[in-house]
Amino acid sequence: MADIKTLIEKLGDPRRSVRRQAERELVKSGRTAVPSLIRTLKKPRDSELWRMRWRAADALGKIGDERAIIPLIDALSDNSPARFSAASALGKFGKAAATPLLALLLEGGSSSRDVVISALGETGAKEAVEPLIKYLQDDSTDIRMRAVTALGELGDGRAIKPLMRAFEDEDLLVRMSASSALRKIGQPAEDYLIRALNNGDAEIRYRSAITLNGMASTDSVSPLIRALSDETESVRTLAADALGVIGSTRAVQPLIKALRDDSASVCLAAAEALGKIGDKRAVKPLMAAMKDDSYEVREAVAIALTMIREPLISPILRRLKVDSQSIHHDVSIRRRERKQFSDAIAPLSQAFQDGDVPTRIAVCLAMRRIGGPWTVATLSRALKDKNTDIRIAAAQSLGKIGTSEAVESLKHAIDDASEEVRWKAIHALAFLGNTSAVEPLLEALRNKDPEVRRGAAESLGYLGSYNKTAERMIRKALSKIEGKIREDADHAVKIMDEEKDHHRLYTELIEEAPRYG
Repeated sequence: MADIKTLIEKLGDPRRSVRRQAERELVKSGRTAVPSLIRTLKKPRDSELWRMRWRAADALGKIGDERAIIPLIDALSDNSPARFSAASALGKFGKAAATPLLALLLEGGSSSRDVVISALGETGAKEAVEPLIKYLQDDSTDIRMRAVTALGELGDGRAIKPLMRAFEDEDLLVRMSASSALRKIGQPAEDYLIRALNNGDAEIRYRSAITLNGMASTDSVSPLIRALSDETESVRTLAADALGVIGSTRAVQPLIKALRDDSASVCLAAAEALGKIGDKRAVKPLMAAMKDDSYEVREAVAIALTMIREPLISPILRRLKVDSQSIHHDVSIRRRERKQFSDAIAPLSQAFQDGDVPTRIAVCLAMRRIGGPWTVATLSRALKDKNTDIRIAAAQSLGKIGTSEAVESLKHAIDDASEEVRWKAIHALAFLGNTSAVEPLLEALRNKDPEVRRGAAESLGYLGSYNKTAERMIRKALSKIEGKIREDADHAVKIMDEEKDHHRLYTELIEEAPRYG
């Protein structure tokens, strides 16, 4: 191990890996490193040495020597990102740090009250609850949000009513933070949330429902069933979600009724909940719901039916996290992780071959999570299935898998008899994210169907905005287009430029934000 002086110098190295390793070795040195780390923490704050102070604060928190508490509290007024590291470090000292932190907070007028509040939440000190509650009325949105978060970390029941009142805060982020805080407090908050489901304010009912989702017990079943009839669509949707998580069979008949709701999002949530509960009374109503006008609802119904009726496939879908609300946000499993799902290939293949329409749709969605050559071959065959929904599921899944082998099949699907399949195939080509999709999309730009041309233009724009090689190919090809499809070509270029501007702005914001540690 290098000497402490050398390790301290390395805390300012431009390479993050070097800084991290130096910090780890200083932490191993324990109490002998504390004086040097405290001196580092006190380095001039107008310097460019904030990374050293950041790492020094972090190391002091991990070592846990109480000599560091006062220097860390002084560091809270640092005008660099090091103040956040100091706050986090103080949280590790628990009650020993809470007393001076509370004294600083109660003095008032402190420019560091934001990080003081955050640090108090991490200390776990219950004596901080009452002072923090007062800050829920602060004029600053940031302070209110930090106070809400800190109260959630402390998990004290005294904060429940004040946090419930935060559901009425004018700022959305504060209201969202209040939901998270109450969920952390857990069961003691449940009765208050249940009562709030009857509040006259739709926003409070919505926040109560979203908070109950994931933490509710069987005590919430009856109130949530009543909430399935709420006048607000989002409340009904969240109530169905929560009932699915609880899994009580008392909810089966009300959820079956919710399958006929006027809102597609409620129907989708009800179908998913019935799949999680797994009661066979839902099979017949779910089969009827396979005729719903919304593909998204039919997809959720297909998954639910497979969960209930296919004992060999249901555990695989759960392992792969195949559900109607999360599947579209997930990418395929990394190649090195596929081995753990090798046992799923044979039963999925058999289910696709022998199963009915709902089962085959669910299998297509499972394949998008596994990825690999086997799934591409099977999904390519599914793109030729006589059932439209199976072709839609296959097209979406091929796009998510993101391999060039899928291009040829998706290319043929652009001429599918179903408009929805055509759209899914076009957008799937953009999702592939590589240059092999450029030529098929350029061909689609000349399609006789104006909707196909419009979709191809959008997909070319998106693809070119994040793949520089594809962008060069697309711009060169589009510059030569004339005649009736010139408008579509211009549309593709416009989308590409707009998306690139969005990417550039995002990058600038990230670069301007502090790169901690």
